[in-house]
Amino acid sequence: MTIESELKAVTAAVGKATNEWESRFVFGETADTNEASKEYVEYLLRVAHLTVMSFLDRNNLPHLGMYLEDKWGKHKDNLLESYMSEFAEQPLLTAVGVLSEVIEAVKNTFSIIDAVGDAKSIADVVSIMNQLPSASHLLSRRFQNEGDLDTLAEAILITVFPDLNSNPSLTIPVSSRHPDSAIPARHLLLEYKFISEKKDIRRVIDEMQADVRNYAQDPWRHLVFVVGQNEPYTTKEQLQATIGKEPTTFDSIVVVVVTHNPRAQSKNESSPAQTPMS
Repeated sequence: MTIESELKAVTAAVGKATNEWESRFVFGETADTNEASKEYVEYLLRVAHLTVMSFLDRNNLPHLGMYLEDKWGKHKDNLLESYMSEFAEQPLLTAVGVLSEVIEAVKNTFSIIDAVGDAKSIADVVSIMNQLPSASHLLSRRFQNEGDLDTLAEAILITVFPDLNSNPSLTIPVSSRHPDSAIPARHLLLEYKFISEKKDIRRVIDEMQADVRNYAQDPWRHLVFVVGQNEPYTTKEQLQATIGKEPTTFDSIVVVVVTHNPRAQSKNESSPAQTPMS
């Protein structure tokens, strides 16, 4: 099941509970005080709550899950007694409101993306990654290894893509390795590499080729490699040409190469070095 189809099922569950609550307690000429009706609406809300929580857990949205559990926990005691109380519609109203808030946040995160929007989002990611040297300079934080690059990249990306998460799980586990970052709503994975000296180029290429083979699985359609380096040892064109020969089911594989010195990066882009690939 794709994220889009799963989201429709989650939305339907919340919608069913909301519609039943509205029809029984809002739009009727008089409130339905039948205990069975109240118990039925509560049952639908519980189903919707569990459906949403399961979706958030599977798709790595812990903050929304914590928000929902916090709100739900404050009213669950009232919900348990709701059909025994003449004020049953109040806890039911609260539950409906909380679920509606969360499902709207989920919809905003996992919006259905057409081909044009998807392509634009990839271009946005690449554009942001190309700004890493400047961001590093402004923040006085040099990236001197893969971990530095990962930390800086995620700190900037998450302000634009709030659903970004670290080390996402794969459907088919690949030993102990996981992609470094993921943007689920864009079906996009990011992997960070670092070249400290010229001899690292061969190792980085081998790792990238392995990642292309291992990470190509649903629901991921795009892979972006962000390669940092101390000096302009190689270029994105050289790495892209090599990685482009690797058979894959990814819709797109993009390589971004950044140098920690902004001036060296600018020079590198205007006059690409002809460093051999091996």
